[in-house]
Amino acid sequence: MKTKHIFWQLFVAFHILFLSSAPAQSEGPLKILIIITESRPESGALEVGTIESLMGKNFLEANYQIIMSDSLTPSAQFSESDILGAKKGNIPNAGKIAGAYGANLILIASVKTRVTSQKVHKVKTSKAVTTISYKLADTISGGIIAMDSKTYRSAAMSPDEAKHRSFEKMAADIAKIIPQKASSRAVAPLAASPPTKPQGVATTSLPESAFPIIIITSPSERGLSRGLSRGLSRGLSRGLARGLTRDGSFVIKGEVRDNSGIEIVKINDRSVTVDGKGAFSYNTPLSPGDNHFLLTVTNALGNTATKDIIITKEKPRLSAGIRPVLWGLAIGVSEYADPGLNLEYADKDALSLAQAIRKQDGRMFSEVHFKTLVNEEVTRNSIIENITSHLGMAAPDDVIFMFIAGHGIKHQRSGSYYFVPHDADADSILSKGLRMSDFDEAVKILSKDVNKVIIAMDTCHSGAMKVGTRALGGGENLAETLREASGIFILAASKGGESSLEDEKFMLHEGDSGHGAFTYVLIQGMSGKANYDRDEYISLNELFQYVAKQVPRLTEGRQHPYFRTEGTDMPFILLKK
Repeated sequence: MKTKHIFWQLFVAFHILFLSSAPAQSEGPLKILIIITESRPESGALEVGTIESLMGKNFLEANYQIIMSDSLTPSAQFSESDILGAKKGNIPNAGKIAGAYGANLILIASVKTRVTSQKVHKVKTSKAVTTISYKLADTISGGIIAMDSKTYRSAAMSPDEAKHRSFEKMAADIAKIIPQKASSRAVAPLAASPPTKPQGVATTSLPESAFPIIIITSPSERGLSRGLSRGLSRGLSRGLARGLTRDGSFVIKGEVRDNSGIEIVKINDRSVTVDGKGAFSYNTPLSPGDNHFLLTVTNALGNTATKDIIITKEKPRLSAGIRPVLWGLAIGVSEYADPGLNLEYADKDALSLAQAIRKQDGRMFSEVHFKTLVNEEVTRNSIIENITSHLGMAAPDDVIFMFIAGHGIKHQRSGSYYFVPHDADADSILSKGLRMSDFDEAVKILSKDVNKVIIAMDTCHSGAMKVGTRALGGGENLAETLREASGIFILAASKGGESSLEDEKFMLHEGDSGHGAFTYVLIQGMSGKANYDRDEYISLNELFQYVAKQVPRLTEGRQHPYFRTEGTDMPFILLKK
């Protein structure tokens, strides 16, 4: 099984409150009226439509129903003047419209964008700064639930693209913030209910976009088990149905109370710490497929209830729509200005890997734009320039792939890590080497504008590195320098203290002269050997797992690849078309 997202946490929260309660009331999905005011009427209409469409898309993904301003038409409940007033930010007018459409919430926002241009390494780029000021209001009371102002920045080759990227960032972020604000407002009255004499069982469930809240009444003389089981069955199952997650892990948060006191809370027979207010938290990874959790709660009278919970982590599916574009850059240095640093196969590794990925043009990816830099083409400036000009052309939904093979070194005095380009050596590493902090910054910038950035590093090839310490101390150390970026996947050839091995016996086909062990296994995996579940494609997770298992076997335990993921797993190699 493959998962669609790695380390993208889903927080599934529930409260178990042993309180008296009124009969259950069930609510449907939240509905929100979205109005973006036109701060500049002469040019704002088009931008308003774009922003509302992006907002709507993200709110739909958050299980909200939406009404947008461009779909409003006068009716018996509201007039044209009400629509005009709402579009100018008038909350009473917007409330009248929201009520007519059955919307629970009103989001009114004004958006301003400023675009500037600049040249970076002789390449003209545009930067957009978009600021949104919003109010979130409750339709029934007309009260303000939340109000804030946030700023989003993005860069691209053209002003329109930079602006659009900033809109996409803003829409995605606001669609995450609003449910949290709405959920906190909705939960508060329930959590504040005073305890009284127990009187039976009732459940209350919030909209699917919010965390499920379970209110359970369980008289001690009747036993906790019956009350808890009924409450969880009726209230929790609906909330956990949303536990379908793209992530590899999630957190179960809860709050337990009982008049007699709670003694023990366990999940899968592991004791869970409960604080003085009855709150607890349980962190757990998710495996592909069904994940079973047994919740056990015991009160002070010794009554115990259990409930099975199943969360399913689904594999990613191939999109039936437009496939992303892949932008690749492979860098390999075997021939150095100082012949004493020469390697055998770093340049060939870069060329072979680029060739393998180019085969996905028109298959997994709608287009593949892959550049290679080998030997004398590899300088500090050429690397930075190609990251900026070539990889910088990627759109948010595209995929970036970078491969780096050659020598890496940790400078003895400064402690900084460097990749060694063709024209650098021990004496010129400070002026001609690529400091990994600079590479780190370039990757972080890319990851802010592009959802998927994949980096494969083989920077510790074995060979006569005559500068005291030949390797970076391992690709693991280099990968750690990138740990703060999001949406990136890093696969390093070796861990700290190890060298990356290359040999003529690592041949991909008859007549091949050899490769680095890391690249050899990587390409072998892409050819189909990493397809663990025997479907039509290989995901990044499968590929990384294959490399992690096979390289130590091939090198007799002398080399152990290291990988770090900070994003969603994805199909990467399509085997059948």
